[in-house]
Amino acid sequence: ADLHPLARRQLRGTVGSFFRNLAASATGSSSSVSVSADEVVVRNASGDPALLTGVSLSIDSAASGVNGLDTGAVASDTWYAIWVIWNGTTTAGLISLSATSPTMPSGYTHKARVGWIRTDGTANKYPIAFVQRDKRVQYALAGALTAFPQMFYGTTSGAQAVAVGSFCPTTAGAIALSWGVAGNGSGASIAIGPSAAAAVASSSGFAYLGSSSVSFSAINNCQMLLESSSIYVDSSNGNGFIGCTGWEDNL
Repeated sequence: ADLHPLARRQLRGTVGSFFRNLAASATGSSSSVSVSADEVVVRNASGDPALLTGVSLSIDSAASGVNGLDTGAVASDTWYAIWVIWNGTTTAGLISLSATSPTMPSGYTHKARVGWIRTDGTANKYPIAFVQRDKRVQYALAGALTAFPQMFYGTTSGAQAVAVGSFCPTTAGAIALSWGVAGNGSGASIAIGPSAAAAVASSSGFAYLGSSSVSFSAINNCQMLLESSSIYVDSSNGNGFIGCTGWEDNL
C-alpha cells in the first residue's frame, strides 16, 4: 500500500505464483485436509501480492466458510480446489468447486490455489487419500481407496480415448500412470500415448509408450504430459490395463 502506483504495477508483473516447500495430504478416513508451506504468495482482486510464511492449516471439507467449503454442501465424487486465503492478519484455508474464483469469507481479500482434493463415492464424501509435494500429487492407498484408480482394462480396436477427468483435475499438466499387461498376456501388447496417433505402432513409427507380454505380467510406470482431456490406448488383449497413480498440477 505504501508503494508508488508504478512500483505496484511492476511488482504485480514480476511476482507470479510462488510457494516453497508446499505439502498437502488427506488420510481418506476423515473430512480433514492438511496443508503446509514455508512460504506462499497470495493475491487480492487487484493482483497485489502478499507473502505468507509458516503456513500450517487443517481444512474440513464437511465444514462451511473459513477452513471449510466456500459455499453449499460437499458432494461425492467431486473435485474441489484447495485455497490458502488471508484477511490481512489471519492465514486460513478454503476448498471450492472453482479453480479461479472461490467465494471468499467476509474480510478475506487474498488467495492462492495450492492443489485439489477429490471426494470419494461413499456416504462419507471424504477426500480421497493423497500426498502432495509442491506440484506433484500421488494417490495414497488408504480409506476408501484400496487400489490405484483403474482407467482402462481390456481390448480395443485401434486407438481408443480414455477420459482423464475422473482421475486428475482440469489444471493437471501431466498424469502419472501404471500400465501394461496383467496376468498371462499370451503375446499381448498395449500402446498408450497423449494422442491417438501416438498410441498406434506402425511400420512408419512407434507408440509413445508400448508394452508386450508372453505368459507373464508386464507393468510399467510413467508420467505423461497431457495434450487434451484424454489419453489414448491401443490394446490387443483383454489383460491390457491403465491405472492412475497421480498427477502434476499447473500451479
